[in-house]
Amino acid sequence: MNDNLQNVLAAIAVKLNTTVDHLWGVMVRQAPISAFSSLLIDAAGMLAFFFAARWMAKQKQTWDNEFFLCAGGIAFWVAFVVFGIATAMDLHSVATALLNPEYWALDKLTGMLRSKR
Repeated sequence: MNDNLQNVLAAIAVKLNTTVDHLWGVMVRQAPISAFSSLLIDAAGMLAFFFAARWMAKQKQTWDNEFFLCAGGIAFWVAFVVFGIATAMDLHSVATALLNPEYWALDKLTGMLRSKR
């Protein structure tokens, strides 16, 4: 770790009244928890899209107005694509947190450093 990162860790540790080693250990242990919570959110979103698709398929027969049918379909697919892209981007963080929690913690800290500038 570079000096900048050590200084940030030391400053956070002083504010929390703990040591840098303890803080680093907590961040590494937080990685799988963060990964599983992200997976749960992604799964909930996928279930919501599944049920929305089933509902739209049932409503297709009862909707008389083609405009609402077309607009609803377009809105559904746009939302599906946006959610799919967001989920794909999140899966990288999930995999990193599960497979390499030290790198995940380091990435979070460097992200905090970048946002401070």
